[in-house]
Amino acid sequence: MATDNPEVTDELLVKLQAMPKAPVDDLVVATSVQARRAFLASLIFPLLAAIFFVLSLNPLQERLWRHWMFVMLAIYPTPGLISLLVWLWSWYGAAPLKKLGAGWYYVCWQIQADQWQRECERIGGQNRKLGPIIFGVIVFAGMCVAGLAWEDNNRLFAGFAAHFAGITAISALIGLVLGGFLQWLGSLTGRLMRTHTPQVLIGPDGFYITGRYWPFAAPGQWIAAVQFLESEADCLEFTFQIATQHGPRDQQVVVPYPPDKKAEASAVQELLKQGY
Repeated sequence: MATDNPEVTDELLVKLQAMPKAPVDDLVVATSVQARRAFLASLIFPLLAAIFFVLSLNPLQERLWRHWMFVMLAIYPTPGLISLLVWLWSWYGAAPLKKLGAGWYYVCWQIQADQWQRECERIGGQNRKLGPIIFGVIVFAGMCVAGLAWEDNNRLFAGFAAHFAGITAISALIGLVLGGFLQWLGSLTGRLMRTHTPQVLIGPDGFYITGRYWPFAAPGQWIAAVQFLESEADCLEFTFQIATQHGPRDQQVVVPYPPDKKAEASAVQELLKQGY
């Protein structure tokens, strides 16, 4: 396979494509843990709904506790659905990840401590943004719903201020719970990254970074490009396209490589170009 990159020799390409290589242990992904934790955590909402139902049997506070019961029942399907989707993603990637660990990979890189620290900080920074974003979106949606409900005479309270504040408060509660829930799930990835071997494996079907596995082709997702990241040294940037109702949306995933493995990173880039 001829290339325009002088760093990528035919011998290097043949070496990378020779499989299987030595098996690799300690491959862990956060999705399997996240699915289990998400399912167990979601059970608290029907439990709270049942408690609020019992409290609502008191005629003096029936309306108050019934409202809270319905809020819990409204929240419950979302974490339950999240746990199902995360489990399906974990199940989908289990077989190719096992194959990758069995030696079917182009490269296996051990990442240096300083590089890995930057990667952990980058992932942690992304995760910390998730909770506030979810909270803001749901509160804004609640305010819109409050306005529409008032216009349609579907009012929670008789007064405009009380009606608007009530629905906004309920949406804020939902946003706080869901935002915190998703942020908590995301933090599990960082925990695995800090407690397991910092390594990267890239194969024909996908790549693994400690705590995460990305298949190159999955339902609604496919790889579109691989290039060197200009803004950060010793990193490849994988661009995936995600199918949405408005057309494909790009998602970038940064993959570090050891400074002395630039030639291998270039060879991986050339090999993966054949598949997209």
